[in-house]
Order: sequence, then structure tokens, then C-alpha cells
Amino acid sequence: MNVITQTLLPTFLIILVGYLIGKKRKVDLVPFTDLIIYITGPALIIFSIAKSTLDLKNAANISISSFLVILGMGTITAIILKLTKSKKRGLYLPITVGNTGFLGLPLALFAFGNEGLARAIVYDITNAILIFTVGIYLISNHSDFKEVFKIPLIYAAILGVILNLTKTTIPSTIATPLEMIGLTTIPLALMILGYNLTKIKITSLKTTVGASLLRILGGFTLAFIITSFLGLQGIDRGIVLILAAQPSSMMSMILCKKYDQDAELAASIVFVSTLISIITIPLILTFVQ
Repeated sequence: MNVITQTLLPTFLIILVGYLIGKKRKVDLVPFTDLIIYITGPALIIFSIAKSTLDLKNAANISISSFLVILGMGTITAIILKLTKSKKRGLYLPITVGNTGFLGLPLALFAFGNEGLARAIVYDITNAILIFTVGIYLISNHSDFKEVFKIPLIYAAILGVILNLTKTTIPSTIATPLEMIGLTTIPLALMILGYNLTKIKITSLKTTVGASLLRILGGFTLAFIITSFLGLQGIDRGIVLILAAQPSSMMSMILCKKYDQDAELAASIVFVSTLISIITIPLILTFVQ
């Protein structure tokens, strides 16, 4: 009950606010997403990583875990597509990549505080690099690897790591507004997620449910095996297990639409997997804690 009231309930209540806004009125989300990408998100990353006790070994293990989970899920998806002789390349991203940013970061913060958030950021940054390189390559006819260099969050993470390793203390006159600006990312991202869910229509129910379950249960199973193999313990292991089992990423839906690869199916998987996560997230949090 504590897990539900302290972690899951605040998260999904904020998502519900965004959903209700989307049902009542039309809002241009571009300024808000730009705000997260270019201002609040980088501020959150710099402050969280710089302040945490996260060291290079922790960061490397979490990043490797993220890479292996995505590699494993991508391989499983490729095998399924080959066995079923399906040409739906748009299934790669929604099955392979979880919503480690908009949903994973708030959960990490509510469940484990700033230490969990810092580790979740490392996991999410690895996700972002892979989705904007290998992910785009898989669903497009050309590789836009240059896209990864346009992500400000990566540069913020590098700066945060440098400040952390050099034990540099950010002056309070900068640290306080940096923290305040950064923390607005969490509710803003959740409301955007809720708003976007109102614009989705479910197609191909059988495929959608199957892909959604594979995204969550497959991700958790792989993460359990990988963390056991790498010997991860405590918060490190908990964060990897939670983030690996997140529902499909909103970015997978956006990229599928951009490259015209089964966009409606990808959107359906995002919606259904998010609904399923209402059940799976408290179970996983209880297991982790």
C-alpha cells in the first residue's frame, strides 16, 4: 500500500490531469516539449547527477544494463517478425524502447529519491542515444546518426558527470534555481504523457496487447537476468528492473510517424502498455523494495 500511495498514485494522478486537459481542450504541446528538452530537462540532469553519489562504476553498470536490455528486446522482436513473416518494422521501437523518460524518471524519483533519479537519468540517456541511432536506422531507409548530437540532454549529462567526478560544488545561488527549474520537468512530462494518450486510437488489438505484454514482461525478465549476471545490488538493480519494464516510449510513436512505419500501431502499443503498467508497476516496485 505504501508503494502505491507514495509512488504510483502521485505519478498517475498527474498523468490523469494531463489526460483530462486533453479531453477538454486542444493545447499546442510544442513549446512545453521544447521547454523540457532545452531547459528544464538539462537543468534536472545537471543537478541530479552532480549532487548524487553515483560513481563511474555504477554509471557504467547501469548504462551496460540499458544497452543489453534494448539489444535483447530488439533481437527478440527481429526473431518474432521473421518467424511470423511480418513486415511491420514499426514494431521494433515500441517493443524495444520503454518510456524511461516521461514515466521512468518520476517513478525513480518518487521511489528512491535523488539517488534513484540520477541512476535513472543514466539509463534514460543510454536509451536516448540508442533510439536516435540504431532505432532510427531500423525503421528508416537511411541512418540519421547525426540526430544523436542534437540532444541537449546528453551534453547536460556529461557536464553533470564532470561536476560529480571533480567534486565541484555548485554555488547555492545557482544550485537552488537550477533544482527548482529541473524539478518542473517531472510534472510537466507526466501531464504531456497524459495529454498525448487522449489522441490515440487502438488498432489491431491482438498485436497491440501481445506487443505491450512483451515490452513490459520481456523487459523485466531480461533486466532480472542481466542484473543478476552483472551482480547489481540495491538502488542500481532496482532502477534497472523498474525502467526496463516501462511501457512503450512516446518517442517510439513519434519516430514511427516521422518515418511512416506503422504509426497507428505504435501509438496503440503506447496506450495499451501504459494502461497495463498501472497493474505491473506496483508489482515491480513491491518486488524491488
